[in-house]
Amino acid sequence: MMVIGLGAKSTATASDMQAALTEMMSLFGGPADAVATRKAPMFAAALTEAAATQRLPIRLVTEDELKARGPDCATHSERSLRLFGVGSVAEAAALAAAGEGSALIAPRRIIGGVTVAIAISRDDVEAAL
Repeated sequence: MMVIGLGAKSTATASDMQAALTEMMSLFGGPADAVATRKAPMFAAALTEAAATQRLPIRLVTEDELKARGPDCATHSERSLRLFGVGSVAEAAALAAAGEGSALIAPRRIIGGVTVAIAISRDDVEAAL
């Protein structure tokens, strides 16, 4: 399973998110199986529209799930640490949604004002070894 984690400011548009999702899937062998972010994001309407266009289910990750995968984040944003307690919402959300034993294949990157990262499930990690 491949999950794209996503974070964004409230001003991000569905078009911004769709472009970021498309780019990540083309760079990393998409299609993805889901897009994940924290529960109750301010950009929920834009994400819902972008995910529907890409035919991706949305997995909303709880604060506890984010924080549990926080130590596994490869990058660290001071803003993310201050606001959400993790180095990268995109990375932590992707890892949490991909499940226990999952791994990042694409650390956090910013595409058009949207922060995205990709994680794969333990089964895919093991298959790659």
